[in-house]
Amino acid sequence: MAPEWVEREIAQQPGIRHVMVHGEARPYAVAIVSPSDDAVSDADIGRGIAAANDRLPDYARVRRWVRAPEPFSFQNGLLTSNGRLRRREILERHGALVAPLFDDPTDARTR
Repeated sequence: MAPEWVEREIAQQPGIRHVMVHGEARPYAVAIVSPSDDAVSDADIGRGIAAANDRLPDYARVRRWVRAPEPFSFQNGLLTSNGRLRRREILERHGALVAPLFDDPTDARTR
């Protein structure tokens, strides 16, 4: 599955600025979400992911997610100069938050 497709669906939701979907060679996809501002609640993010998941086939749905502790930006090295995700850098910096999302493969709850 191409993560960019799923990321586009999720990023179109209100309150979500950037999202990186991860799940290569994993039983399901997870995401790290950078909201549009600090006022966006986790519940808002969860509703956005659920809405995007409703339009996606089961194999492409994000089953669990975590809020990014910092915005993805060019200045902090998490986006390229043209706004694309720097996946390796995001995983290097925030992989410790993403890894536990795969701890229980029978738990398919969002967040």
